[in-house]
Amino acid sequence: MNIKHILVDMDPQRESQPALDRAINLAKLHMARVTLFLAVHSSSVKANWFLNSEQLEKAKSEFIKSQLRWLETFVPQVAEQGVPVSVDVVWHTPLYEAINEKVKNSDIDLVVKSTHVHPTLSKLFFTPNDWQLLKTCTVPLLMAKSTTRVPYENIMAAIDPLHDEGRHAGLNHKILQTTVDLSKELKIEPQVVHCCEPIYIEFAQSMPEAAEFINYEEELEYRDALLQHHKAVYDSTLAPFNFSEDRIHMPEGETPECLLEQVKEHHIDLLVIGTTFHTGLVGGTAEKILDKIPCDLLAVKTLNEKDIDLDS
Repeated sequence: MNIKHILVDMDPQRESQPALDRAINLAKLHMARVTLFLAVHSSSVKANWFLNSEQLEKAKSEFIKSQLRWLETFVPQVAEQGVPVSVDVVWHTPLYEAINEKVKNSDIDLVVKSTHVHPTLSKLFFTPNDWQLLKTCTVPLLMAKSTTRVPYENIMAAIDPLHDEGRHAGLNHKILQTTVDLSKELKIEPQVVHCCEPIYIEFAQSMPEAAEFINYEEELEYRDALLQHHKAVYDSTLAPFNFSEDRIHMPEGETPECLLEQVKEHHIDLLVIGTTFHTGLVGGTAEKILDKIPCDLLAVKTLNEKDIDLDS
């Protein structure tokens, strides 16, 4: 990864700022600079009927200044690590639009955003802004969790080599390259997983009209052939990279549950996934696993101008 400028979404509602911690670590690795970013909006200010337009602008300005003072309290924490730092507060809602606009108009290479464990459900709580950023952010997005071990000791790439065409073209390669690059920088060995989800003949056996045409031997033969196909495509996708054999995983099972099990089994600190604009992992698998994954999440995309339509 070529990271020279990191945008950190700061959260004034939280005492813990895991996104800032990750940004500092990555900035030191890449000799990058950091921008502490805050998008603010106060409905109470905007809805005050007693203020004329001039007074409203002044109230907004004072509110922004107060938030800027809060943001500036974090500057020494970054600067003392030798990392160049700046701050930016904008009046905008929703948050994901403000972040996308900042990325569009700046030379941002990575966005880092905190996620938090729900106080009663004991799982990650993904907000609508989180989901929208995963779908629309045009640069890599790191979702940081406060309980994740840092620096990272185990990084895993999650790929689907059977889907690498159209909007997904090149996505697996981007995921793998990002994982390998980060692992080299951290001097750790990367891992990769492809959850093999074959459509077994036993599904067809549940249909009475098909049962008489299927036997156990055919089912085993079909299963073996399908697994061999998955492995051949998987091996071909991994060929340009130097993954150790014991770090390559191809478990069987439905992707959401399978992926979650792999993260837990291998004590993963960072899971690297791919998303495409409005499609991809987000919307299907992601909705089932993202609030359960007990680690940080790095989402990358292949940039295709035809895919970018942030207003739709």
